[in-house]
Amino acid sequence: MSALTGAFIIVAASTVAKLISPGGVVPIGIVTAVIGVPFLFGLILRGRGGGL
Repeated sequence: MSALTGAFIIVAASTVAKLISPGGVVPIGIVTAVIGVPFLFGLILRGRGGGL
């Protein structure tokens, strides 16, 4: 399940990168970071009980 989820995220990031700049190149790593950082912070805050 983890491999399928990771593959889906990479495909989605590639699609978003191509939509952002059809003629240019936007690295997939930048798109996954923009998506992943807020998700990671949400997991960290939820693990702490929702508060600081």
